Amino acid sequence: MKDPRDGSVHGAPVITVLEYAGDDKWSYEEDAYNPMNFLVMLQGYVQRCHELGTLSDDARTFARNMNWELT
Repeated sequence: MKDPRDGSVHGAPVITVLEYAGDDKWSYEEDAYNPMNFLVMLQGYVQRCHELGTLSDDARTFARNMNWELT
């Protein structure tokens, strides 16, 4: 995600499991995360971008589809 242009950090915890296959290649990848953590982070990011005037049209549409009220 792009910096909303104020230097704020928006993130959520993720665990990634990688299995090395050799020869500079990976044979397996699995990500584990709590989708609810991402949703809270995304809402904060979208709100901050809205406040700064840097919210993309796609993000605005996403917020509208999620029934988020941007203030």
